[in-house]
Amino acid sequence: MVKTTILKMKVLKAKKLPESKRLSRKFLKIHKKKFSVNDTILVNEEHDKSAVATIEKIYWNFDEEIGQIKIRWFYKPKDIPGLKKVHARELFDSNLRQEIDMEMVKGKAKVLKLEDFLKENDKNAYFTRSFYDATTKKIEGDTTPIS
Repeated sequence: MVKTTILKMKVLKAKKLPESKRLSRKFLKIHKKKFSVNDTILVNEEHDKSAVATIEKIYWNFDEEIGQIKIRWFYKPKDIPGLKKVHARELFDSNLRQEIDMEMVKGKAKVLKLEDFLKENDKNAYFTRSFYDATTKKIEGDTTPIS
């Protein structure tokens, strides 16, 4: 497998399957847990054992028994240069997409809107309210500190 650097992280890049061998799936099971399109997940990568992403597509190759998922990354505050004074559990949705092997999935992540995050007070949850454009390196949305 080829290693690629994303968000200052090294993630195992999935070997892209030919379209003729891909079968799009609505869900798959990893570690005896069901994962579906639009689920938010924890991705186990070299520099951050709890990187967060959203599943956009799921593929399965029955011939080779390879499962792959197309994900859209969330950025953590530490991954955005120059960002100051934001909540440690805040994530920034992004336009950065990647295909990874399903074995990189560590589990599900709980990502809420800010209002729900403040109501729930779940120490394991994250929240998002802004978007980080990985191409222009600009944040769209609110970054006002919260208590």
